[in-house]
Amino acid sequence: MSGSFIEALAESWDFGRFTRAARGTPIMLWAFIDGDAAAVRFSTPRRFGAAAGYSVTAGKTLLITEVKHRSTSAPASFGVGYCDADLGMSAAADGANPVNLDGAAADGVAMTTSETANVAHIHKAFYQIPAGKFPRVVSIIDVADHHIWMLGIEV
Repeated sequence: MSGSFIEALAESWDFGRFTRAARGTPIMLWAFIDGDAAAVRFSTPRRFGAAAGYSVTAGKTLLITEVKHRSTSAPASFGVGYCDADLGMSAAADGANPVNLDGAAADGVAMTTSETANVAHIHKAFYQIPAGKFPRVVSIIDVADHHIWMLGIEV
């Protein structure tokens, strides 16, 4: 049989752009950023119902496979990354050791953009956030409020 029985029992879990044989732990996070015409704003996404930002579990990697974004004006862009601390929601300052995962500039200008106001846009992604880090989103300097949902798995 040389492994054919084991291969026949393999499962495939599809998480948007990412497929793997083992399920992992599904994670759904949300964040809000107030529009600010004078400054860049930062938020740490959190689990629904949680009072604090989400930190990736020790020994795991968070794979974000989908980002949903709605803004109150358009076009409105934001960046995705991680840092060492919980920034809260719509903070004026970034966290220590920030890492931008999507090429976002310091002012939040990034590839992830909503082209129509008050419409949820779905962005397929493959962001990897290491253990112990806090996911973060950064907005550009504009008047748009941002509502962001992230879907992924911890493996």
